Amino acid sequence: MSTMGNNDGLTPSLGIKDSHYTFGIVTSLIDGVKVPLTGTPTGALNVNLAASTTSATQNASGTITSGGASQQIAAADTSRDYFLLENVSDTDMWVDFGQAATAGQPSFLIKANGGSIELRGLNILKGTITVIGATTGKAFAGRTES
Repeated sequence: MSTMGNNDGLTPSLGIKDSHYTFGIVTSLIDGVKVPLTGTPTGALNVNLAASTTSATQNASGTITSGGASQQIAAADTSRDYFLLENVSDTDMWVDFGQAATAGQPSFLIKANGGSIELRGLNILKGTITVIGATTGKAFAGRTES
């Protein structure tokens, strides 16, 4: 879940957005999402929640297909705004963006037994997503949204 504000610097606003709903006290938001609110400072506040219609979730889960070799788990996507990967195996894994993952830097270590990486927002890396693990068959859970 993330907080958002307007971008004009003059009008106060507060919004909260997760992958399914946007809600809050808003006049405008950076990404153009607006939530209509009614009420008075001393009265009831009515919030109108609407499900997101602009994002599509893709499953990036799988297993290591060949121990010691980088594999692509998501294609490049210029509209990607969310990525989550959790290592659900008992063996460390490494993830990288836009290039083959390696078992070391510059790839990112995802520790065994629940280690994870989560990226969100406008500045997320848009290239291919690759993973490498030492042992064939080890599982990871992943999601992207765009």
